[in-house]
Amino acid sequence: MTEVLWHTANVEHEAAQELARRYQIPVRVAKWLCNRGVTSPEQVCQWQSGQGGPPMDPCVFHGITKAVSRLSQAVANREPICIVGDYDVDGVTASAILASTFEFLSAKWHCIIPHRIEDGYGLSVSLVERVRQLPCSLIVTVDNGIQTFDAIEYAVDAGIDVIVTDHHEPAEQLPTKALSVVHWREASSEQAAILSGAGVARMLALALVESVVSGGSASNTIPPHVVEDSLGEVAAAREGHLASETADSHGTFRNGGNLQELTEWIEGLAALGALADVMPMQGENHRLVKSGLQGLQKCQKPGWRALCETAGCSPHTLSEQALLWNIAPRVNAAGRMGSAKVAFDLLMAQDMLTARQAADHIEMLNQERKSETERATEEAVAQCRERYPDSPPAALVANGNWHPGVVGIVAARLVSEFSRPSVVFAMDETEAMRGSGRATPGFDLHEAVSRCQAHLEHFGGHEAAIGCMVRIECVKKFAQALAEVAEELAIQKDRSPLPVADDYLPLNEASLQTLDWMKRFAPFGPGNEEFVFYLGPLEVIDVVSLSRGRHVKLRVRESKTEADLIWFQAPAEALQWRRGDSVAALAVLEENVWQGVHRVQLRVKTASRLHSHLSRETFGKWYRLLKTHGSIPVSRLESLSKDLDASHRDVVFETFVELGFAELKESAYHVVEQAVPRDLRDSLSYQKHLRQVTGFVS
Repeated sequence: MTEVLWHTANVEHEAAQELARRYQIPVRVAKWLCNRGVTSPEQVCQWQSGQGGPPMDPCVFHGITKAVSRLSQAVANREPICIVGDYDVDGVTASAILASTFEFLSAKWHCIIPHRIEDGYGLSVSLVERVRQLPCSLIVTVDNGIQTFDAIEYAVDAGIDVIVTDHHEPAEQLPTKALSVVHWREASSEQAAILSGAGVARMLALALVESVVSGGSASNTIPPHVVEDSLGEVAAAREGHLASETADSHGTFRNGGNLQELTEWIEGLAALGALADVMPMQGENHRLVKSGLQGLQKCQKPGWRALCETAGCSPHTLSEQALLWNIAPRVNAAGRMGSAKVAFDLLMAQDMLTARQAADHIEMLNQERKSETERATEEAVAQCRERYPDSPPAALVANGNWHPGVVGIVAARLVSEFSRPSVVFAMDETEAMRGSGRATPGFDLHEAVSRCQAHLEHFGGHEAAIGCMVRIECVKKFAQALAEVAEELAIQKDRSPLPVADDYLPLNEASLQTLDWMKRFAPFGPGNEEFVFYLGPLEVIDVVSLSRGRHVKLRVRESKTEADLIWFQAPAEALQWRRGDSVAALAVLEENVWQGVHRVQLRVKTASRLHSHLSRETFGKWYRLLKTHGSIPVSRLESLSKDLDASHRDVVFETFVELGFAELKESAYHVVEQAVPRDLRDSLSYQKHLRQVTGFVS
């Protein structure tokens, strides 16, 4: 297979032209569609309309019917239900999804969000004891529970029914003691496996509301006979819910809640959970995030408005990027630096005063999280470079005296810095360290760590992220084992160079119009990655240092078009580039809004100075020569190109033939009259040359 630099090079030009003609779209966009497998009339129509496929039916989960039956019984009998969640964004939003649904149904409920350090992850015997003290006779886990066999058995022996809803990798056996398990292992659709914990919780919530609210009729409000609470009892429950930050949450909700508002709210929460937990942006998740974002843009809940206000986001213009970069880190900060309960309380707040207090608290925790993350990242990067001065192994492990709440972020930073799966451990005063890992795209970190679990106290998670614990004396053995397994898994894959970008992008096409076409493929994430474009060769006009050298702005030129490239966290060598240098870059096309003006921005992911590359001027010189002579015998090429080595000469003429500028016949290159203009980068020979001179790693 030819070593292409971008994916669209593998798309047949004729197929893209036919798709472009049929649907009246640019050929470049048609190539994007072909590359991403959007070619059938149904798929293209869904793409053009901006709508995903049909929503998933909750009944694909085999355990959902039994779970709904038990929950409906609890709602009808005013039986207290306890939600046991998790301390990350996915767990908090999953908890809020069920809590909001129980409030809508006027059920009695409590919610326990485990403390990251004091309680650890998931349902435990100690948490079951807290449930008994409430008391509750029904537990629903969200974003956890699939491997908590001892705790479930303890609860059942104590007379407490347990419903497990989770999306993490299960053990060989499912928890058979649970009344019901709502998990992708017990589902009839492969799409169930891509949902986050919040996505699974939403499936249960929808099925429950469908069952309770008029037997699934089209009524927009819950019937008043479902429960007959007095306003005084509601107020007392609400007061108890908000009185103490350390108390378990509980509350009831007055009749008459709007069903559409509920469904939009829980869909928005599930969208946030899917994005934050880095779920595949395919199928149900792709539809869910697109639709859920629209619901969040309309949301008027005090907690959501206060969160957006503190994060500096306008709710009406929220984007996936704003959810990921502004909202999710703040929700996560509560669980990382303190108690995730404050984030849950914020989402469930019913008045602006309470909401703003919770939002301010989260903002303080977020600032602490930023500071600790920067310190830990600097130390972890330095540690890895010191340990591996030549080249990093296939997987990285770092450990230090860092806050346990930031190790997942630091692991993600190491992945970005070294392009290696990474696990980071936080040391404390005990003999065990808490760790978190993140994977590179396409690498199954859960599978890799499972092969090294003999060195761990425990671990859990999924393909993209894991959590674990290790004893201090086992860290080195685990690091070595993980590196060996990662190397073995890499060897098993095809080691031929992979494309590094989706497409090349001429600077004159870096426009709002191109951006609008690209946005139609959103939301982006695993399985539907953001578009990365190859830019170059470009001529450097100016290099500007920003933020004391941490960031760089490159002014570049291609033919007659100039543009700025923004490179965050740029390496120091970029500041050494000079006017006239030739560079290539991998960049993301983004929208930048400043004072109401919309502009495009090219954000660099990586860039490289080009050495010994064939310039456009060289191609132009040889094409003019060929056109002047009409044909050039192969035997004369060497004498005509003494300033060009043989390999470069071959690239030039192979490119001409590929693009239809010349024909090779009878041992001579003949010019093609009235050739159709083509970009040099459409040539596979030229792409191979660019790969050799840029050195981008796939």
